[in-house]
Parts: sequence; structure tokens; C-alpha cells
Amino acid sequence: MYHYIKDFINPLFLNLKGLDAELFDEQLNFFEKNFNVIKMEDLIEYFNDEGKEPLPQNSMLLTFDDGYLCHYTAAYPILKKHNMQGSFFIPARILDNKRELLNTNKIHLVLVNNPIEKVYNELCFMLKKDGLQPDMLYKKYATMNRYDDEKTAFCKAILQNINPLEYRNELINTLYDKFIGIEQGVLAEELYLNKTQILEMKANGMYIGPHGYAHSRLGNMTKEEIQNDIDKVIEVESDILDFSCWVMNYPYGHSSPDVVDYISKKGACCAITTEPRVANLPEDNKYLLPRLDCNDFPPKSENYKEIRCKK
Repeated sequence: MYHYIKDFINPLFLNLKGLDAELFDEQLNFFEKNFNVIKMEDLIEYFNDEGKEPLPQNSMLLTFDDGYLCHYTAAYPILKKHNMQGSFFIPARILDNKRELLNTNKIHLVLVNNPIEKVYNELCFMLKKDGLQPDMLYKKYATMNRYDDEKTAFCKAILQNINPLEYRNELINTLYDKFIGIEQGVLAEELYLNKTQILEMKANGMYIGPHGYAHSRLGNMTKEEIQNDIDKVIEVESDILDFSCWVMNYPYGHSSPDVVDYISKKGACCAITTEPRVANLPEDNKYLLPRLDCNDFPPKSENYKEIRCKK
């Protein structure tokens, strides 16, 4: 699983967490020697054939989330060099509205370009001003994870989950305006793929799939909200994707039985999450497939060995 493949020039993007293009090239060399990098069509065929023909041993898919321009400028040429397919999952809103950043990217930019203490204090001030109790929320949400300290994890959890959506948007936009302050459309043009680039990648063997409409947590939505989100994705991306048999990539890896039910009715043959585990295709729910992060492999680490051994 990849997000940013870093070849950035804009200083606001330099601290975003991702893999440098040179390290990405080095990592693909490692995969060539140790894994069988397959195509997404191979996985689709596996499920359509009900697993009668097993995939090669040590099969691996390369997936890229969020529709970033660096996927075209950095990842795509290196993938072609190695004759490998990447599967790129696009939030439909970046094609439907080029004048605004996704909330997830506003959060990223605020957090990586400012001291966490300042962002944390400002968020707590806003929550308290609106009658909420930051201390109680901190006890619930401030949990260190594989990549974030407690305060960073707290800020992300609040800004990704607090309801209603309108209030969440208000918090995120207030923080963005205070700590970044650049017109969103300017950065959106530098950050996201456009349709011409996506179609070129598809024509040259890359797989393109959906990643929700606005990169929201589908598992937190009502049935009606889920249907509206998926239907908007299909409407916006129908000239890019084949929705007769497609692969869903859940934003934040977040799903629910209602989400699975609806995407299966709309033609999804399988779906991928962010659960850090090696997939066991004969046993795993095909709509809840796990993935490892690129940081679990050399040259970043050898975590994949430990994860692979866990049962």
C-alpha cells in the first residue's frame, strides 16, 4: 500500500509521510527478487473463477491510494521501467471538484507543517469553545499507532471522525486557514491527478479503481449516505472505470456490513482494507482483504517478516 511517492518541489509537501522516488525504485528491485508482482486483473479472475486456479506463490499487488499527481510523475515511470502494474484508487471528488482539497489532505498539511503542540492546543480550544470536553475525548482517542504519537493520533481521530460532518468540516477548514492559509485550488492542482493522466496510465496497463467520493469513512455512514457516496463515485468515474466488475478500496480502510452489501450489489468483486496483514485468499472475506504498508518492506524495514508469521 502506497500513498505519497515523493518527488515534491513545493516546500509544504516535503514533510508529508511517504516513500522517496529513489527508495520506491529500490523497493521494486527487492520485490522482483522476492515476490511475484501480479496484476489486479489476476485477482479479479481468481475470484470470478472461485479460486479454482490459485495465484502464484508469494503473489503481491502494488496499490496506490488517493489519486496523487506524484503517482503519475514519480511512481508510474518507475513501474513501467520494472514492467510492473500499479493499481491506483481515485477519490471521485478530485475529478468532480478541482478547487478544493480533500479533508484528509488538509489534515496532513496542517499536521506536518506545524508543531503538533500548537495544532493540538488550537483544536482543544475550539472543542472547548463549542461545549465539548477535550480531556475526555483525549482519553478515548489519544492512542499511539505504528506511525503517530498520542497527540497526532488524537488530532487525526477527532478530525476524521467527529460528527456531524458539517462541524468536522468547520474544524478542519478553520485549522487549515489558520495554519496553511493558501487558496485550496492552488494546492489541489499540484497535488492531484487529472483525468488525462489517469486515462494515459490506464491505457498503458495500470489498473484504476474507486476510493470513495470524498475520502470519507464509509463505515460511519447511514445506508442512505453509503448509497449516495457510491452512486456519486459511479456517476463521476463511469467513463474511467468498468463498474460491471470492479475492486473497491475503502478510504481509511473503513467499512461496514452495509457498505459491503451495497458495493457487492453494484458489481464489486472484492475490496481492500488497511488491516496490516498478509491476505489468505481461500479464507479471508473477499470484501475485507488486508494489505501491508510499503514501510513494512525494505529498504524501510523488514516488518513484513514478522507480520507474515503472525496467525
